[in-house]
Amino acid sequence: MGDIAIGFTGFGLLLCIIALGVPIAYAGSFVGIVGLLVVGGSGITFHYLSSIPYSEVAHYTYTVIPLYILMGELAFLGGFAEGAYKTGQKWFGTLPGGLGIATIVGGAGFGAVSGASVASSAVLAKICIPEMRKQGYSKSLSAGSVAASANLSSMIPPSGLMIVFSIFTEQSLGKLFLAGILPGILIVGLFSIIVFFKVSKNQRDIQSGQKVTWLERFASLRHCWGIALIAFVVL
Repeated sequence: MGDIAIGFTGFGLLLCIIALGVPIAYAGSFVGIVGLLVVGGSGITFHYLSSIPYSEVAHYTYTVIPLYILMGELAFLGGFAEGAYKTGQKWFGTLPGGLGIATIVGGAGFGAVSGASVASSAVLAKICIPEMRKQGYSKSLSAGSVAASANLSSMIPPSGLMIVFSIFTEQSLGKLFLAGILPGILIVGLFSIIVFFKVSKNQRDIQSGQKVTWLERFASLRHCWGIALIAFVVL
């Protein structure tokens, strides 16, 4: 069997393993090890296994990732996520789907100090879902709003995925962070529009938020000073 045939066979095997529900990292590792055994034999395979797993991750620059996650944890303990959600409630709470929109906006704000989607999901689920369920939102819409907004942490700087991409491709992390701002804002707007129209069509059981004055809206921005400061310093 030639190298090209081995490559296509390995790719097909990879797709089959992924289709069985095996995580991509494990599936890729398994196919890679089998491919090395077929192409180079056991000697080369064990040589690479003894060196590459360490050399690929033993970079000082990777220390920034757990530190960003730590920053997100400190921001949560400092009430930044709850503050961003309260600000979103003040500005959008009276609209159809206002709490869903506030969740998305709050998730984007917390994503600016977290960098990890899993951390954002856990934080936003504790804060937003109980409030949305209390106001009559369905489980699917509540969970969907949280899941969508939490994934914004992968795009809005500081993003852990952007850090890894920057290291692998040797690109400027600062430029990558700046490049994620506009698409992040665009996605926040699109998600908010989807929630608005979805609730507008069927809002029989969803309670409207209380009327809020413009003075109260602008006063609520004080909850976001910490997020704005951290985002500015990071950039």
